[in-house]
Amino acid sequence: MHKNILDMQHKDYHSHTTGNIGVAFWLNFAFTVIALICGFALNSNAILSESIHNLGCTFTIGSAWFFQYISGKKQFESLSFGSGRIPLLGAIISAIVLSVSSILVLLGSVSAIEHNHTHGDIMAEGMIWLSLIGILIKGLAAYKTKNAKGENEKLVSVHMFADTMGWIAILITGIILLFKDVPIIDSALSIAISAYILVNVVNSLINTFNILLDRVPTGLSIKTVRELLYNIKEIKSIGDIKLWSIDGELHAAIIQVTPTVYNEEVNKKIKSEIKQLLTNLNISEIFIDFV
Repeated sequence: MHKNILDMQHKDYHSHTTGNIGVAFWLNFAFTVIALICGFALNSNAILSESIHNLGCTFTIGSAWFFQYISGKKQFESLSFGSGRIPLLGAIISAIVLSVSSILVLLGSVSAIEHNHTHGDIMAEGMIWLSLIGILIKGLAAYKTKNAKGENEKLVSVHMFADTMGWIAILITGIILLFKDVPIIDSALSIAISAYILVNVVNSLINTFNILLDRVPTGLSIKTVRELLYNIKEIKSIGDIKLWSIDGELHAAIIQVTPTVYNEEVNKKIKSEIKQLLTNLNISEIFIDFV
C-alpha cells in the first residue's frame, strides 16, 4: 500500500522532470555534434576540449533521463517503497562523470599555464560565432532545468549551467584573441569553471548519500515535529518518529501515536490534523500508526 501511494504521488512530478531532462539531452546532443566539427575546422583546442566535455555530458544527461523515466513509468514489486529513488542512480553517475571531466580539464588548464601552451593559429571569429550559439543552446537547456528539485535534475542543471559558463569563457577568449594573443586567459577561466563544478558536485553527492542513508532532511528535526504534534489535544503520547527524504524533494514520515480515546472519529481527526501540520513542513508522505 505504501509503495502504491508513493508511486502515485511521484507520477506528475516525474513527468515534469523527465520532460525537462529530455529537452536538455536533445539540445546538448545536437550542439555537441556541431561543436566537434567546428572545433577541428577552427583549429581550437578550447572548443575541442569543451566538445569532448559536452560529449560526456550527453551520456550523463541520457542516463539521468533514462533513470528518471523508468522511475515514473516502471513498477518494481521488489522495491518496498516504490521507484522514487531510482533517479538517484542517475545523480551518482552524473556526479562521477562531472567530477572526472572537471578534474581532467582542471589539470590540463594548470599544465597549460605552467608550460605556457598556446592554441596556435586559431580562427577567433569562428570561436565567437560558435560560442554565441553555444550560449544560446546551453542557456536554454539550463533555463529548462533551473527550477530543479530532485538531486538527479539538480545535477543536470549544474551540468547545463557549467556548460553555458564554458561557452561564455570561449566567447571572452575569442574576443580577446581578436586583438591580442593571450591564450592563458582561456586556461584561467577553465580553472574557475572547473572549481565551481566540483564544489557543486561534492555538495550534491553529500545530499544524495544523505538521502540513501535515510538521514532526516535538512530543515527538519524529529524534536520539532514531536513538539508540533503535541499541540493536537487528542494525542496522549507520541512514540517513534521516522523522517526521511524520498528523492531530495519529496519527504516522508512514519509516526506512532497514542490517542486519548480509541475510536474511529478521534483517529480520523488526529490523522487529518497531523497531515495538515506536516504538509506545511513539506512532508508529503505520512504514515500514522496508532499504538
